[in-house]
Formats: sequence, structure tokens, C-alpha cells
Amino acid sequence: MKNWKGYFEDKILFRGEDYFESNAVRIMESSPTHIDAQVAGSRIYNVRINMNEVNITSMYCDCPYFQGYDYCKHLAATLYYLDEHPELTEKKDYTELLSSLSKDELVRFLADEISDNPYLAIKLELFKNNSADEEYFINRLNGCLDDSFEVLKFLDSDVQNLIAKGQFELMFKLLTIIIDNINGNLAYWNFSSVEDVVNKIDSVVSQVRNDADIDDISDFLEHAISTTDNLVIEDILMDCMSRNGDMDRLFDE
Repeated sequence: MKNWKGYFEDKILFRGEDYFESNAVRIMESSPTHIDAQVAGSRIYNVRINMNEVNITSMYCDCPYFQGYDYCKHLAATLYYLDEHPELTEKKDYTELLSSLSKDELVRFLADEISDNPYLAIKLELFKNNSADEEYFINRLNGCLDDSFEVLKFLDSDVQNLIAKGQFELMFKLLTIIIDNINGNLAYWNFSSVEDVVNKIDSVVSQVRNDADIDDISDFLEHAISTTDNLVIEDILMDCMSRNGDMDRLFDE
């Protein structure tokens, strides 16, 4: 990933490089679109870096420095690691391998993989039928709600899978669950975590503005705005409504 150092202050780059050289980075999952890593510091910190073929699109870390400040040394350490291991984010072509397998071989392989990874079955269902198991996604989200870092990952992965298949009704239902959880548990949410998650929701809504029905967008935002007493949530989503929804509905209320 080129030109990533511009995201960081010099002192953070120095400390991140030191962490990298101390073998503090452990890659948990990698693909052309994201990296999940753990970085050992005063405790183990979780890192997520999202990217496209050209740029970093977003970065998160659950360390205290990242919460409301700037990009941290744990993110820098992970990016130093990626510089040394560019193969982690290379898009691989498996066409030849897949073509060499018979249908029966593929079925046997996938049957074994699905038994260990139920999410693979959900993705296959989305791929084949454009249908989504609502209960599965809701349960998956509920398992994330006590950790803002996991909610951000859910928005970056599961919600993006639903968007790719046009499952906007379920997507808005999941976004509503997130907003309602924040409103109902504000005492347990870090201020900057609220801002990070709601800004990500704003980004998701803006992403689907040309594909989703404007009434569905407005319904979600109207509910989210009218049910919150948090000024951060209200300000972000009011701005989101002004760009993507029907503002007149708020005034009609």
C-alpha cells in the first residue's frame, strides 16, 4: 500500500516501526480488501485496515490513543508489516485450480468447509439466490454489540455483502438495531466510539443512496433522529438526511 505514511505523525511512525521490528504484529486475516491484525503493546490491540486496489479506505484500532485522537502506532506497525509482505493483499486467481476439480470434488470440499464455517453457507446463498438469512445476520450483529470495534467490522464486511446483493431492507433493519443499541446503552459507549460507528453508518447510507428507495432511507433516518437524545448522533444523521433523505419529513413531524 503506497503513500500510507502521510496518515501518521513522525513520532507515531517511529514507534510503529519499532513495534514492527519487535515482531509485535500478528496477522489474523488478510484479503485484497482488508487486514485484521493483533499488535502486542501494554496489552493485545485489535487492528482493522480496509483498502481498495489504490488506497486505504478506513482504519480502526481499539487502543485508547485511537479513540478520539489520531491514527496510532499499532496501525503504523501493521502497515510496516504489509510493506514487507505485499502478498497478503494480492488478489489471487484460483480459476485454474477450480477448473482442475470435478463437480464432486468441489461439493465434497465445500461440504466440509461449510460444516466448520456456517458463514460460508450464508455467502453462497447470497451469491446463488440473492436471499439472506435475516435471523443469522441479526444474531451475528447481536454478538458484536458489546464491542464498537466488532460493530465497525460488521459494517465493513457483513453489511457490505448485503449491499452487494441489494438486500437493503435487511441492511436498514441491522442499522436500526445498532442505533437503538447505542441509544439504549450510551453509558457503556465511549464518546469517540459512538462517533466512529455513526459516521460509518452515514457512509453506508450515502453509499446506497442511488440504489435504495428514498422512503426506506428516510424511514431509517427519521427513526434514528427522532429516538436519540445524543447530539453527536443527531448532528451526524441530520446531515446524512439532508444529503440522502427527505428532510421535509422531519419538519412534518
